[in-house]
Amino acid sequence: MTRKVNILHLVVALAVGLCCVGCFKSTVGYTIFRTAVFIQSTDKGDYVKARDLYTYAYYVDTTDWKVASYEDACNKIITNKLTGERREMPDVYGEMNPSNEYQLTMVINRPMTMMILVDPENKVYAYRNYELPDNLPQVDTKLYIVGWRNSYTTAGWRIVNEFYKPPQPETDPDPAPDDDPETNPENPDEPNTTPDDGEGEGADDGADNGEGEGNGEGNGEGEGSNGEGNNGEGEGNNDENDENDGEGGGATDTPSTDTPATDDNPSTDKE
Repeated sequence: MTRKVNILHLVVALAVGLCCVGCFKSTVGYTIFRTAVFIQSTDKGDYVKARDLYTYAYYVDTTDWKVASYEDACNKIITNKLTGERREMPDVYGEMNPSNEYQLTMVINRPMTMMILVDPENKVYAYRNYELPDNLPQVDTKLYIVGWRNSYTTAGWRIVNEFYKPPQPETDPDPAPDDDPETNPENPDEPNTTPDDGEGEGADDGADNGEGEGNGEGNGEGEGSNGEGNNGEGEGNNDENDENDGEGGGATDTPSTDTPATDDNPSTDKE
C-alpha cells in the first residue's frame, strides 16, 4: 500500500514539472531582418547585387510618418504627416556587408517599425512598415529595385524615384524631301507653271501649218464658184437672145481679174 502511494506521488510530481517547463518556456522578442538587394540600373540591363546601400529605422508607423524627399532620406529625416514634426535620429541602424548573400542586416525589437533604405547610385529610396512577429528570430527577404523606373511598390516596399523622366518619343531628325514633280520647289503649295520648250514649239508648228492650208483651199473654192456662176448666166442669155451668144461664151472663157466673188461682194458680171 505504501509503495503504491509513493509511485502515485512520483507521477504527479513529474506531471507538475512538465507543466512548469511549458509555462516558463522563453520567447524571442526580436527579429534579425536580413535583405538581399538586387538593382537594375537600365531598362535592358541585368539585375546585379547592390554594393552601396545604407538602411535605418524608426519605431513609428508609416500611417503617421513619411519621408518627404530624397534629400531627407539621405539625411535620415522623417516627417509627421499631421503635425509636420521632423525626426533626425533613427532608432536603429542597419549593417551593410556586400560579400554576404543577404547584404543588409537589421535587428528589430519593437511591435512596429518604419524601415528606410537608400540607394545613392541610382538616387532612389525605399521604405516600409514591419510588424514584429512572435518568436521569429530571423527573417530572410529579397528586394529587386528598378532604378530607371517611376515610383512603384514591391514586396512590401515603396520604391520612390523623384528623378524619373518619362522616355521621349523618337523623331526623324532629317525628314525625306517631297519628290512630287508637280510641285514648285520654292513654294510647294503652288503647282509648277513653267512651260516646256519642246511642247511649245510643237504647238506653234501645228497651228501655222493648219492655217496656211486652210487659206489656200478657201481661195480655190471661191474662184470655182465665180466660174460656175458666169457660165450659168451665159447659157441663160443664149436662150432669150441669139445675139448674145458670143458675149456669154467670152465671159466664161476669160478669167475675171476682179476680186473673187464672196457672199459679201457679188460679181459685177451678174449685174
